[in-house]
Amino acid sequence: CAKDGGPACAPPNLVFNQVAAAMGMAPTEIALINDGCEGIPMAEMRKIKAEHGFNPDFDSLRECIEIGKKAIDWDRKWHPPGTKILPNGNYHGIGFIWTIAWRHQPGPSMVGVMMRPDGTANILARTCDIGVSSTTACIQIVAAELGLKYEDVTWRHDKDVKFSVTEISGSMGSVRTFPAMIRAARNLKKIILEHAVKPSPGGMMRKPEPAVFPGARPEDLQIEDSMIFEIANPAKKVRVAEVVRRFCDGTNLPFFAWDFPPYVGPEIRMRVFARQCYFTEVEVDPETGLVQVTKHVVVNDVGKAINPDAVNGQQYGGSYMGIGRSNMEAIYYDPQTGVKLNDNHVGYEIPTMNDIGPIDCHIVESGFGYGPYGIYGIGESATACTTTVTAPAIYNAIGKWVTDFPTTPDKILRALGKI
Repeated sequence: CAKDGGPACAPPNLVFNQVAAAMGMAPTEIALINDGCEGIPMAEMRKIKAEHGFNPDFDSLRECIEIGKKAIDWDRKWHPPGTKILPNGNYHGIGFIWTIAWRHQPGPSMVGVMMRPDGTANILARTCDIGVSSTTACIQIVAAELGLKYEDVTWRHDKDVKFSVTEISGSMGSVRTFPAMIRAARNLKKIILEHAVKPSPGGMMRKPEPAVFPGARPEDLQIEDSMIFEIANPAKKVRVAEVVRRFCDGTNLPFFAWDFPPYVGPEIRMRVFARQCYFTEVEVDPETGLVQVTKHVVVNDVGKAINPDAVNGQQYGGSYMGIGRSNMEAIYYDPQTGVKLNDNHVGYEIPTMNDIGPIDCHIVESGFGYGPYGIYGIGESATACTTTVTAPAIYNAIGKWVTDFPTTPDKILRALGKI
């Protein structure tokens, strides 16, 4: 995303910040003035938001900005460019960038969910877990939709299973996987409740048994914490396992459902109302040109956070990648031979925990996404948007624009006229 998403986020943010500087305004003000959708100011989008089923009074960018400003103490720390020198002789700077949230298009995934005789559920689908808790989130979703405890749901990863989910990439893993998970789980829940109100026919290894809830209808029942109960009389309840046990005979496992949601093409108009913001504080050493990121605040409107820890993991990790691309990471070539000079992890600098100050992550849940529960993706956001994050902060520190990335010490000294 530093390669693909970065160039998409960089030009508007550099323009917004340079316009703000030319007008003597804070970049947060310029952002709010220019926020909109398809050329329409956000303030005029209330009717369209309502037509989409969204909260017409919720302003995602304004909410993100207010949270970020408070977290970084913007109103106290922001100052005219080049006017704040710290006791250690370094220049202080603070910057702000923003963009829209993405992605939100559902995609092709095929998922099966099956109940085992012990009342636990198993997700059937091939996938690759790349370490972003996608498996955990899917189990959460299926457990919530079925009414089972989290520990009563597993995901069997097996190459012999013919169901497959969309690859977890491009900020679209959840948006493209959840629809099939949800629909399959809801179908399976319906099957469970239907069996709860009818007698078991028995089989080779089991005698016939009366219905667990005789005289009731499926719609009279609900499932919660792996228990089936009557809505009108919650005290009357049994374990899901008891219903499943009565109908599982040998290889006969009737509790299975699968789903392959229909394709949602580009002809479906999906206006993006969710936003993301980044606030970065730096110190610039005028003698060495070194730029130190002393604090970084991330605010992402993800629509709905299924697993907040996983969302923050993406925000933390993406920030390190983006700040590295903005301030440190570069490949150098011998101008005579074209040989790469730093083709190793010693010469190619990437930031570690000691290179960046505290990162403060915040989640906004507007429900503006077009995925299930109003979700948006998060994977690429922090990396893509922060690939130029040091430029506005450096300008605020020294009063000079450095837009040749990464903003390494030699470029800072050149901007200061020292080399």
